[in-house]
Amino acid sequence: MRVYVVTVITVADGFNEFIKFNVPVNEHGDGTGKAVVVLRPVKPDARNEPSFNTEFHRFTVFDMLDYYAKQVGLVKQQQIQGAEGFGKVDMPWSATMSRFAIAAAPSFY
Repeated sequence: MRVYVVTVITVADGFNEFIKFNVPVNEHGDGTGKAVVVLRPVKPDARNEPSFNTEFHRFTVFDMLDYYAKQVGLVKQQQIQGAEGFGKVDMPWSATMSRFAIAAAPSFY
């Protein structure tokens, strides 16, 4: 049995991103590789950064997340009003894809 590792990037509207590195999977699809995902709600008075489980510097992880989010055509979540004195909130990636990405996606049907 071959075992591989993947990186799981999780996005959901209203929540910060979660990145889980080194998730084991195999070719049988038998659920051998499982990842526990904890999503934190977006808050108007917080930094709203992705959560991740690695020893990489946070900016390295953020750059990687931005790269892959752009590759698959994700867009940022709708802006929320920041708490007083915070200004605009740096919004996480949304589960919504851009119209361009949807039009360019191959059809499997």
